[in-house]
Amino acid sequence: MCPQTKSRDVNQMHLDGDLPHPFSPEATEEFSSPPESEANAVEAGHSAAKPRARWPAPLGSAALIGIAGDFVNLVEPQTESDPAAVLIQFLLAFGGAVGRGAFCTVGETAHYLNEYAVICGRSSRARKGTSFDATLAPFALADREWTNDHVITGGLSSGEGIIYHVRDPIPPGANRKSKERPDKGVADKRLFVVESEFASVLRVLRREGNTLSPVIRNGWDGKTLRTLTRTNPLRASGAHLSILGHITDEELLRHLDDVEIANGFANRFMFFAARRSKILPEGGRIPAGGLEEIGARLGVALAGAKGMGEIKRNLAACQLWGLEYPRLTRDVPGLLGSILARAEAHVLRLSAMYAALDGTSSISPDHLRAGLEVWRYAEDSARTIFGESLGSPFADELLAHLRGRSEGLTRTDIRDLFSRHSSEKVTKALEVLAGAGLAELRLGPSSGGRRPEVWHALQPTATKATEATNHG
Repeated sequence: MCPQTKSRDVNQMHLDGDLPHPFSPEATEEFSSPPESEANAVEAGHSAAKPRARWPAPLGSAALIGIAGDFVNLVEPQTESDPAAVLIQFLLAFGGAVGRGAFCTVGETAHYLNEYAVICGRSSRARKGTSFDATLAPFALADREWTNDHVITGGLSSGEGIIYHVRDPIPPGANRKSKERPDKGVADKRLFVVESEFASVLRVLRREGNTLSPVIRNGWDGKTLRTLTRTNPLRASGAHLSILGHITDEELLRHLDDVEIANGFANRFMFFAARRSKILPEGGRIPAGGLEEIGARLGVALAGAKGMGEIKRNLAACQLWGLEYPRLTRDVPGLLGSILARAEAHVLRLSAMYAALDGTSSISPDHLRAGLEVWRYAEDSARTIFGESLGSPFADELLAHLRGRSEGLTRTDIRDLFSRHSSEKVTKALEVLAGAGLAELRLGPSSGGRRPEVWHALQPTATKATEATNHG
């Protein structure tokens, strides 16, 4: 072993000149340029020339509260993994270990604390997978049974495989026609699947007759899982399924096809852009004392959450939710809109996790702000990974021109740029941009007559809660 060397923060290395500036063409190549194989992206049904967003802003302090925040702060100096990846994996693991003892209700629908997430980087250097090794450490202290028996790695290849791990019992003589053998089934229905090669899952989804997609969708929804084969039907009620995937951006864009985007498979996942946070030539090790403390606190939180019952927002959180709900549920056109379509449900589950970690069934404004900030990072990651294609090549092109003109474009400017397009088509494209919160109309200065209409590009809207927390 080498003598202990001081870690070097990647951001400081940018400043020292050892690495390119974070937003220089060299540094942002991994997410500012199209995938290496544009032909593959087109084959999957996605435009290879989407307008790309810059890398997500770092997680704000609003997300780093309670046990989860303390764990990230403990681990961060000792790992090259992205702090955002460390945080979301901790939250997913907690929600998975809790089981169905804690839940939220929207109308008649129960939302349990199970979640799905995909950590997305350019390559293995993003340290996507190694961050989960650290995440499991406190859970091994807090709930060894869950860590040993209910966390599985790989093998996410069929719906039948998932159901088998959480299957219902089959009593003797239950169905003589199908010749099913008696089966004790699985009493503990918690299942946490870690798929380090999530691209293989996406390839499986394309196979005709494969049941993986509907089982995964129903698993997130908390519905009974079943297959309809005549010879050996499988059934799993009360399953608590959590999924953590790791993939590169090029693989994700190549293999995620339009069917899985349209049917809601993709928007049941949160996508998190991750990259190497620092250089640790000798690796790192979590301080034993700090790990034991987190493990003890986590054990108390898990014990309480497993019998917590319904989790609700308190009055102050309800008021904040009322402010944020319109933004979370706004219509976003195109591919990105399909990916983000379950924003409010993800924020609900995330905020409930933070509350349960604090040992309370009452979601406070702080818990809600934490969930909103995690979602903000996920939404920004989706923009970075998938681009901002609006489903209209003309609207995409118009947005690119608006972003290149800080002074904006008048209708006359737009007409001159796009003389080949009708006025009606231009108006529709502008409406699409305005509806997506990507452009707005302002009135220019008067030159003696009517004030001209001037269109300006806008940055994606930040949440009111996290904007106030991070800048106020």
